Amino acid sequence: MERSTEKIYELGQMKIDQLLNLAGKIGERLSGGETILLYGDLGTGKTTFVRGLARGLRIEERLIRSPTFNIINTYPGRLILVHADLYRLEDRRELLDLDLEGLGDYNTVMAVEWPEMYRPFVEGPCLIVRLEHWSENERVVSLSSMDVEADEILSFLN
Repeated sequence: MERSTEKIYELGQMKIDQLLNLAGKIGERLSGGETILLYGDLGTGKTTFVRGLARGLRIEERLIRSPTFNIINTYPGRLILVHADLYRLEDRRELLDLDLEGLGDYNTVMAVEWPEMYRPFVEGPCLIVRLEHWSENERVVSLSSMDVEADEILSFLN
């Protein structure tokens, strides 16, 4: 994996259906081994974004649920989607006990909500999604690619 300078795409305000479509396009371009880190306050659309990724991975969107209490949900599709929500973790020991790295491989896409503790462990292509409330039906969206492989996934935004 070749690291490059972080490339940021400030996409501005998006309606929820636009956010789903964007995530779906990203999901279509994923080939396995990628990690998507999702930042944003409660209710900003992190799980909604994962539903869009699922659409692009040919997983039924209706199956996607926030893993807040389960911590990790796994969904089979064109690739396996591992959806983790680390909101309830209190310390690094709990994170290490989850062994998220052990769940990922080249047939897997990892989507991680509340990834602050996990970010230092990420290897392979990495996309960062930042979501903020704008209105009830709109979010402010920015995407970042952390390496050359992730740059290629987001190249359709150029």
